[in-house]
Amino acid sequence: KGPANDIVIEKNYAYFFANTGYYNQVPIGQAEADSVFWDCAFFNNGSNTAYNCVLDIEVEHDTQGSVYTSTSAPVTLMAYERDTLRLSEFGDGYSPQATGEYTMTYTISSDSIDEITEDNSGEKSFLVSDFVYARDDGNVEEFDEVSPQIWSGGQIDEYLFGVTYQLVADTTEVHQMQIYVQNTSEEGATIIGKLMESDGSGGYNPVLTTQEYTISWTDTSTWMTLNFELDGQSEILEPGRYLLALECYFQGFDFYVGEDNTTEQAAWATVWNDPTDPGFYYYTNYFQSPAIRMLVFEPLAPDPLVITEDAPASIVAGDLYEFTPTVAGGTPPYTWAVPTIPAWLSWDGGTGVLSGTPEVTDIGDGDVVIEVSDDAGVTDTYAFTIDIINSINENESNGTSKCTTSNGRHEQRSKCRRKHVCANSILPCRSIRGRWYRLLRRYSGLLQLS
Repeated sequence: KGPANDIVIEKNYAYFFANTGYYNQVPIGQAEADSVFWDCAFFNNGSNTAYNCVLDIEVEHDTQGSVYTSTSAPVTLMAYERDTLRLSEFGDGYSPQATGEYTMTYTISSDSIDEITEDNSGEKSFLVSDFVYARDDGNVEEFDEVSPQIWSGGQIDEYLFGVTYQLVADTTEVHQMQIYVQNTSEEGATIIGKLMESDGSGGYNPVLTTQEYTISWTDTSTWMTLNFELDGQSEILEPGRYLLALECYFQGFDFYVGEDNTTEQAAWATVWNDPTDPGFYYYTNYFQSPAIRMLVFEPLAPDPLVITEDAPASIVAGDLYEFTPTVAGGTPPYTWAVPTIPAWLSWDGGTGVLSGTPEVTDIGDGDVVIEVSDDAGVTDTYAFTIDIINSINENESNGTSKCTTSNGRHEQRSKCRRKHVCANSILPCRSIRGRWYRLLRRYSGLLQLS
């Protein structure tokens, strides 16, 4: 006679990111951007109906302890029937916030006192790392292997196989991939790494490619890294599903990638493509975890946004004043604005030139404020004063003009006969007329002496 009250966990699953299966390692940038949810298949092994059956989940971090708990909605299960308990729908689960190992404990219970408690719980774990994205757990043993040779019936060049990854962060930067070359591989086979984006219709379009690499004996039984060819743009990826794959050129030699057989649930699938039918991709063995890993990074932050060019400090009344500000850093495109400007000066937004001719009535100080904003909403401000003078003599012998910015980059701009000094940079005097004036005065003095 069997037990009257005994509910049993038969399978316990964890699903990551748009229900794309299980990952043993998740980069922190991806983990923070989305969630994990859980379910378990359970069986009522008792002769009584089990009322209010629930699934309890507790997530523990290896250094922080318990970080998340939750309970599923209750269900009723008749004697000797099976059902699934799901803790939460996608998007309502737990999002890890720190690197480390996470252990998920599954526990089922009902209103009745269970007679056999050792089958009421289970565990599953995963790692959150800085940059490794993996379907395998690293438990790659001898003869646990994946290769097109297994399902294609032999060594057929250009066969492509790999595994899918879901990117959920706003942007993800990918530079490399890692593979475990099984010890059953032979020296001489050539591979090309490829990263491909799903077209939403069962196909994949190339995004990144590595150079050809020929396997040597020293590569077997090791993890090896393949570098993608980068152009500064293609490696920065939008959210979506991507296929990380190897294109194989056997050239008469065996090639196998390791496989982790310890994964207890679907890790999505091994995806492969027959070169005779390049537009069709097959999915095989949903419990297979090829040792093909993606290395992801958060894109580097741009350099600080800053207006780099210094404006001329003075202008003689009646002369043309021109200044074209330049910018460095930030995220293009840029938007310019000139909220403060003298009446005699104008701003051309099309050319980015500030220009104008002051009159004698404008002699004195003219305040200017220039602002630039980038695509990320960062702004830099450059505020300066133009000294409008009556003659070049005044420019050479009198006064100082002030130059300040919001970040204190520009300091007092001293005027002397030959140099302007600003922010520790020595700039030659912009007035060529002043040089001719001094030469003429010196020449006139020599004529008087003679």
